[in-house]
Amino acid sequence: MVKRLPPSVGCFKFNIDGYFKVYPGLSGRVGVLIDSNGQLVFAFACHFGIASSLQAEAKALVFKI
Repeated sequence: MVKRLPPSVGCFKFNIDGYFKVYPGLSGRVGVLIDSNGQLVFAFACHFGIASSLQAEAKALVFKI
């Protein structure tokens, strides 16, 4: 089990990741914004279309920047 630690007091943590369903298949990105109390502030999902796992991760990284 993975335990996520909240950010420092007064800060936020933004986690984002790319996903794909079947190689090559549907892909996109998902993300969450967490406050210093560990509470969800914002979450999203975005569809990229047909892509490989590597393409989905690369697109998620580009959109993160």
